[in-house]
Amino acid sequence: MPIDTHQVFKHLKRDEVFSEEQADRLADALSEMDVASATKEDLNEVEERLNNRIDELDERLTQRIELSEERLGQKVEGIRSSIVSAVAAVGAVLAVVIPLSIYLFG
Repeated sequence: MPIDTHQVFKHLKRDEVFSEEQADRLADALSEMDVASATKEDLNEVEERLNNRIDELDERLTQRIELSEERLGQKVEGIRSSIVSAVAAVGAVLAVVIPLSIYLFG
């Protein structure tokens, strides 16, 4: 719905908000603008599309987070296993070195 610049001019001049020249210039500026308008139905459709898009993105992000958590859990488990193995190896070495040291150095 285009702006009725004549009505704008009349209201600005009538309400003594602007001088006649100011009101005329403002009306001219408004007439040169490319103004688009939307109905409530248009806005509701856009809102619905945006909500659907947000829901889709939320689902995708949830899936990615769950996958990342799973991968991270696997890596943590692998690291934990490596640490347990390393501690066991150190324990085995100490089990040999300590008695050997006692035997050798008394």
